[in-house]
Amino acid sequence: MTLADHYADITIGEDGPEVLKLADALVRISAERARIPDDSDWQKHSVSGRYTSLNIAPDVQFFSCDMQFTQDTQWQSRMPPGIWVGALFSGASATRLQGVEIQFPGNGLPMLLSVGQPSDFTDIPMSMKRLRMSSFLMGKGFFDDVGADDPTDHMRGLKNLMRPGVNVLPLGPLEVLSLNLRNLLDNPYCGATGKLFVESHVMASIFELACHLNDCPVHNDRSAHSDLAYDARNQINQAPEQFQSISALAVQLGTNETTLRRAFKSVMGVTIFEYVLNCRMQAARVLVRDRVLQIAEIAYLVGYSSPSNFTAAYKKYFGHTPVEDR
Repeated sequence: MTLADHYADITIGEDGPEVLKLADALVRISAERARIPDDSDWQKHSVSGRYTSLNIAPDVQFFSCDMQFTQDTQWQSRMPPGIWVGALFSGASATRLQGVEIQFPGNGLPMLLSVGQPSDFTDIPMSMKRLRMSSFLMGKGFFDDVGADDPTDHMRGLKNLMRPGVNVLPLGPLEVLSLNLRNLLDNPYCGATGKLFVESHVMASIFELACHLNDCPVHNDRSAHSDLAYDARNQINQAPEQFQSISALAVQLGTNETTLRRAFKSVMGVTIFEYVLNCRMQAARVLVRDRVLQIAEIAYLVGYSSPSNFTAAYKKYFGHTPVEDR
């Protein structure tokens, strides 16, 4: 069974709900939407917008959505063994998967989620705002098929994540991956050209991600010193906008501030504050160029208390203001 047997496409809302291909993840919603009469008062309904998916290679599936929720909505489905990679560019969402609740902030930073066995999940939008998400899923069969074509084991970092249980890895400021995901959400083409656009961006993202994971040392090869640095980085990547202080981070990691500062700088080559700033600025740039959210909204999303402070920091970092970057 391939991923195409699990997922397909749906369009909901607009002037007339047109079901393209029923998405397994939205069967309940699609059934409801198909019964809605043709009228213009969509605000009284729970969901409107577009949810799409595309099978682009054996066991590789692309997903995106641009939806508006007017009341509490959630849907349930079953995820096959695989690795999901994606980012939210507006709104916020959570997923309950095998008893684990995973938060997805709308900050444009990519996250990776892997499951080693078929797993039931529930998606829960956490905001009534517009939800814009772009992602792709690699099934276990993808790694089986690519094995003969990968003599140097370039995919080893990804394959190592195909293990039992639920694994969540915030990927932080991977600029190329974030840009690819945003471009996939705003695909300017349709038909065969649109499909080629999706295929090329998803496969480029997979190769980019493989390179990134291969550059991260395997846990068994690390020292306690580097373990601390990577744990700190992973903690920051989960929510860089919520970073408060090095002392608070040290307490979370069970160490002292001096040891944490030295370990992080030694392993990562930058200070903790420099890394947090990079995370926030890379996320901000993706959202600014996405041209959907207001500058003030982006400022708060990436951790700034005022738009003016954000604009000043953005200009200092990139050499121009957010408005000029649009």
